[in-house]
Amino acid sequence: MPAAPPGSVLQTLVRASRDAAMLVVEHRRATRTQRHRAPSTAIAIAGRVHCPLVSVPEDWQASCTAGGCVTVGIDAPDRESHALAESAFRLAQRRRARLRMVHAWSMSSRYDDAIIDPAVAEEWSRAYRTRLQRMVSDLQATHAGVEVTVEVTHGGPAKVLVARSRTSGLVLLGRGRSVHPLVDGLGSVARAVLEDGHCPVEVATV
Repeated sequence: MPAAPPGSVLQTLVRASRDAAMLVVEHRRATRTQRHRAPSTAIAIAGRVHCPLVSVPEDWQASCTAGGCVTVGIDAPDRESHALAESAFRLAQRRRARLRMVHAWSMSSRYDDAIIDPAVAEEWSRAYRTRLQRMVSDLQATHAGVEVTVEVTHGGPAKVLVARSRTSGLVLLGRGRSVHPLVDGLGSVARAVLEDGHCPVEVATV
């Protein structure tokens, strides 16, 4: 997507985000053809804004059950993921909600993914779960009272997070690593969850 022309809605929102604590936009449901013709505003600006962005699906209805759960998608347990997890803890604490930390992984090729030994997959998941639990333990020390579950699963990250959005009041994501950083600054997982998520999706600036 080319840079937004001066004075456009996109540029106005990006400019407004400089002084905002949060930017909230509605996300319309669209077919693939419609998305190609008129890209989503949320997706167009999520990687450009200077504050957290929350995208609310136009057909979303708050649920008392799902509203009590904040889901955060965690990639590699590095400094960026730790900052995102800390944001998720603060968010869950403010909302008095449960926190679900989700890491989904898959092999680089569909063939390798299909033939991986279940025992190897479980060992991989168990090792990663242990690493995430260490992060959780550190954060729980400063965010007492937040109920946390850690979920590590074999599957495509976007597909898993979209599925978890059905039982969440909010999904929190980082921007990810964009294939085209000069175009939109948004990774493929964040883009997919913004497009197809069933609850509000927050894209953090960390």
